[in-house]
Amino acid sequence: MKLILFFLLLSFKLSFSQDCGLENVLLPSQSDVDNFIINHPNCTKILGDLKIGGTTITHSDITDITGLANITEIQGTLTIEYNEVLANLNGLQNLESVGQSLILGFNNSLSDISSLSKIRTLPSELVLFSNPFLTNLTGLEQLTSVESLNILFSPLVNLDQLANLQSINNLIILENISLNSCSIQSICSHLNNEEATPNIRNNGPNCSSKEKILNSCKTLSSEIFNKKIKTIKVYPNPTNGILKISGNKSTIKRIVLNNLTGAFISEERLSEKNSIDISLLKNGIYFITIQTNDGLNSVQKIIKN
Repeated sequence: MKLILFFLLLSFKLSFSQDCGLENVLLPSQSDVDNFIINHPNCTKILGDLKIGGTTITHSDITDITGLANITEIQGTLTIEYNEVLANLNGLQNLESVGQSLILGFNNSLSDISSLSKIRTLPSELVLFSNPFLTNLTGLEQLTSVESLNILFSPLVNLDQLANLQSINNLIILENISLNSCSIQSICSHLNNEEATPNIRNNGPNCSSKEKILNSCKTLSSEIFNKKIKTIKVYPNPTNGILKISGNKSTIKRIVLNNLTGAFISEERLSEKNSIDISLLKNGIYFITIQTNDGLNSVQKIIKN
């Protein structure tokens, strides 16, 4: 009986520690942060929004949020803004889930957001504006999904740390005079969508307009394609009839075979095959075109003897 009672009490304590019953939490000062830690030492989940920082009138004196290390989930929006002296986000390293947006703005000393490294998705917005010392986005490398990307008045020079973003549906990049590299795959795909209405202006030369970014995207596409193609081997070459395919065939949509004059001979799809039989063709020079699922093509010369 005592053992059962022990496990019931343990279960209740664990359940309580996961949800502190708070819908929205406002922490405008260091004393508010410290009191939150004292009053809710086991809090791991915020049921609504969490705002850390001050207002346009009264900026915050927060310097340390390490006491928030138990928080793993914010079901609403995480806003960190109007902080004069907060230099890093140490204390949010266990945060895995944000249910709405991540907003970082008017943080005049913030230079390190690496503690956000466990966040994978943002169902709404990623908003970055007026963080004068935030020169890179290290910490957001694991982010794969965001509805809207908004970057304004930042000292960023590139968006390399957002390279794992798979897609975005809205894009605003304004007044980032040092930002000269924006051609990550998700932005390139978004700008290639005729229905997209991005707002892009007054950035570095290569990010100054939709057209400039798309021009850089061509180079990116080539680099990505080369990486994919290097994993795919077509051999032996020369061949007496059977061409074998090895590597990551899931990236290949189809392989087209043409003769020396460019006339079409055959088309192969490799979903269930590891080779191409050209034994019935005459000896000579042929060309195979490897087309990836991204619509990119690589042409290779094949010698049949």
